[in-house]
Amino acid sequence: MPPRTSLTMIVKNEAPTLPVCLDSVRGLLHEVIVVDTGSSDSTREIAAENGARVVDFPWPDSFAAARNEAIRHATGDWLLWLDADDRLDASNRDKLGTLLASLSADNAAYVMKCFCLPDHISGRSAVVDHVRLFRNHPELRWEYRVHEQILPAVHRAGHIVRFTDIIIEHTGYQNPSLQQQKLERNLRLLKLDLMDRPDDLFLLFNLGWAYADLGRFAEAVPLLQRSLQHSHPADSITPKLYVLLAQCHRHLRQSAEAWAACQAGCARCPDDAELLFLKGQLSHERGDRAVARSCWLRLLPASNDTQAPPVPNGVFTSVDAGLRGHLARHHLAVLSREEGRPDEAEGHWQAALADAPDFQPARLGLAELYLQQGRFSHLDQLIDQLRRDPRVNGDAAVLQARAHLARQDFAAARQLLEETIRQAPQAVSPHVVLSHVLLQAGDEAAAEPVLLRVVELDPRQAESWRNLAVLLRRRGRLREAITAAQSGRVHCPHDPDLLLLYAALLREGGAAVNAEACLLRLLEGDSGDGPARRRRLAARHHLALLCRDQGRLPEAAGHWRSLLAEEPSDRAAWLRLAECYLALGRWDDLGPVLARLEGESPPSLDVLLLSARVRLAAGVGELPAPAGRCPRPGTG
Repeated sequence: MPPRTSLTMIVKNEAPTLPVCLDSVRGLLHEVIVVDTGSSDSTREIAAENGARVVDFPWPDSFAAARNEAIRHATGDWLLWLDADDRLDASNRDKLGTLLASLSADNAAYVMKCFCLPDHISGRSAVVDHVRLFRNHPELRWEYRVHEQILPAVHRAGHIVRFTDIIIEHTGYQNPSLQQQKLERNLRLLKLDLMDRPDDLFLLFNLGWAYADLGRFAEAVPLLQRSLQHSHPADSITPKLYVLLAQCHRHLRQSAEAWAACQAGCARCPDDAELLFLKGQLSHERGDRAVARSCWLRLLPASNDTQAPPVPNGVFTSVDAGLRGHLARHHLAVLSREEGRPDEAEGHWQAALADAPDFQPARLGLAELYLQQGRFSHLDQLIDQLRRDPRVNGDAAVLQARAHLARQDFAAARQLLEETIRQAPQAVSPHVVLSHVLLQAGDEAAAEPVLLRVVELDPRQAESWRNLAVLLRRRGRLREAITAAQSGRVHCPHDPDLLLLYAALLREGGAAVNAEACLLRLLEGDSGDGPARRRRLAARHHLALLCRDQGRLPEAAGHWRSLLAEEPSDRAAWLRLAECYLALGRWDDLGPVLARLEGESPPSLDVLLLSARVRLAAGVGELPAPAGRCPRPGTG
């Protein structure tokens, strides 16, 4: 005689989802036990109409207790559990039916994958392994008030754990408005549990995770560290512990600690997808693009495969479903665009959309690329697609305005942005782009209040602080420009371009000591090529002028030499260096510099004037100087 099977569920106010759930498993099990913990809608009636035995059970502040109550009423030899917002499609229903029909009297538990469908805001989804089917055995009972577990009891009873390819869809995370309430409830229940089990690594892990989800990162860190101290690499939560710890440090701007946690996690769990993805992100932030690329490429299938590398069987996982697909491809696309490989970036974004057609960051990335390349017909098609998605309709409007701006249609861009701002007055990006439109159109009077609004809405907008300071300086309000740059530095202390502008304004305003300190700080911390090199050269330029203005000509000459060592083609720097040598009377040093400048064909007016000053200082009138050597005063 085949073993009896029971479906056990706990519910409260699940009328919208319960019918779909029950219908997806109709006829597969011998009985359905539904424990209701206080519904005020038609949940009980729906369950009864679908043949369930409904048990009323006052909510005991424990999901485990409620699930155990369902077990207490079940008569089956095997127990399957589902939530009301779970469902199986036709293929997985068939797989479940085959498994149920094959059950015997052996002591085993079966793992199924829970696919948490993407929410409508972030588009993120997750795949989690759960023990879903197990024996109705007196030693198998749920534990923990929230994030309840049956696996510890399965292990203690010595039952075999078997993995299946059955996938259960879960819709419970598709309503972001409910997540905050759930997090607060979970936090309360976890604290109650921790009072009874103060050193339980699973409770510490979940409590740390709850604090992290609530943005309370400093409170999360010690809990995660305590859990990690007692974990083993084989524990299913170990990789996630390292990920959460690194992410908390990252949010706290503790970059060294974040990197150390990620590296330690990769050493213990080298093939974990989430750790690999995070290592790529941190490496990118550290400027190590080669390591970032390597990490993200490891997440993708090989060129001759159709699927990503499999997770070893027998390993419980809980990962974002896109890490081995569209998310890795999106980050590779961003990296390729930064490295000047637009065709490669376009390919990655198109592959990401083929993998996840609703993943709008890839569509936005492509739009940025087409805008940069002036491919307006492609851009217009993407904008039309984006406009249909209310999640990114505002982004689409801003892109359309930027396309107008690229064509220098300032009036159309301004009109579209002002309408977008009327609809979403707190949105930052429309204000930022509107400030660009007004500045490029030359309407500085209108741009100033928009820039002020940007930094009011989001004080971390370093570019807007810079633009505001430059605008004020150009309008003859140097003191206000310095104040704006100083305020920007308070909110954006790590922005080197703002530091450079602040130093230049301080120098112009006569605050030489503070200006010099800022410039030297910039030189100490800025390395690398591209924008960093440009800043270094500008800082050297300002330092040289500052020293010259203070009569510190040897130091000024030293800064010009340092600048020219990095940028030998800077003709203005050669001229100023020559002027320093002339003022110092360093004739042997001046000779090669002047010869280089006079080697221009034809010599420019400023070089001819400098040559004349040199000859006048040497007292030789119109007599030509020997090539590569300047005449000394008193020597013909």
